[in-house]
Amino acid sequence: TARILYGMYLIMTVVEIIFLMLGGVNLFDSMIFSFGSAGTGGFSNYADSVAHFHSAYIDGVITTFCALFGVNFSLFYFMLLGDFKSVRKNEELRTYIMLIVGATALITLNIHSMFPSMIKAFPYAIFQVVPVITTGYATTDFAKWPMFSKSILMMLTVVGACASSTGGGIKVSRLLVGIKCIKREIVQLAHPKSVGIIRIGGKKVGSDILRTIYI
Repeated sequence: TARILYGMYLIMTVVEIIFLMLGGVNLFDSMIFSFGSAGTGGFSNYADSVAHFHSAYIDGVITTFCALFGVNFSLFYFMLLGDFKSVRKNEELRTYIMLIVGATALITLNIHSMFPSMIKAFPYAIFQVVPVITTGYATTDFAKWPMFSKSILMMLTVVGACASSTGGGIKVSRLLVGIKCIKREIVQLAHPKSVGIIRIGGKKVGSDILRTIYI
């Protein structure tokens, strides 16, 4: 299993290098930005990061691979085994996607007045959202954006990517459990005798795990 996971990591990194080179990026820069995406470190050898390339194609490639490296790697393993049902039913993955889509939509609406159109604002919004929740790359100075957008990006930085991914943060799974715990407490305020069971992906989360998340 470990060999397969490392193999997937290596293959995805090489594929990103190839896609970047197809976009006109030289091998050295392609390797740097691919390693930065894979390890979700966001390292760049240019002061203006990805904005240096001024290319929608390069932005798209890096956004896509940053998002993929933020996914739980066990799901890629399930896909190799043909177990697509487990991938579809994964609650953390759905929450991860919802966070990206929701944050992108809200930021696009919030910053659209700074760009010629909503369509022009969208690429900047999604590129800042995905790398912020995973790596840290940037294509614009979002410090100049409205406070609402900056607050969303800050929260995404804290949350981070999925568990068992290369991303940091508190992880989407912990956020999901935390939300369910809050929901359970609210229900128990109205119904003190109710017994709430926290489940993730249909499996019960033990009290020992809940205590570590609370801490």
